[in-house]
Amino acid sequence: MSTEVLYAVIFILVLSTLGVLLWSWKNREGGRPGNSRRTDSPPEKGGTDCPLCGEHLPRGTRVHSVLFPGKEFDLMRIYGCRHCWEGHASADLSGSLNSRQCPSCGETIPEGGYVMAQVYSKPYRKTHVHVYGCTVCKPGRG
Repeated sequence: MSTEVLYAVIFILVLSTLGVLLWSWKNREGGRPGNSRRTDSPPEKGGTDCPLCGEHLPRGTRVHSVLFPGKEFDLMRIYGCRHCWEGHASADLSGSLNSRQCPSCGETIPEGGYVMAQVYSKPYRKTHVHVYGCTVCKPGRG
């Protein structure tokens, strides 16, 4: 009787080990050839995208913005990167500039316009920027 119980315990352990292995194989990154979780484009190394024109900015490239300190949160005016704003210090004026789109309303931002945002800075949290409009959709608010 005790050998039958031992065989049953071993059988259950083998089945549970196989179940865990199959589950981890199914849920791992890119488990099967047809179920790849990666996007079609290869990931860019470093940097981010401009919030106004969508151009990829390599690490170290900056978006021109002006910060106005406040008590609860700071206010920020975002003008754009070197690819979409002609006033940028390293603007590429040889070619045409990208059009700047407001992330809030989707309208094209005029030449002297900017995007308005609230910046929340907490010492224990990553800085959070909330865009709430531009000079087209929220005139006179920033």
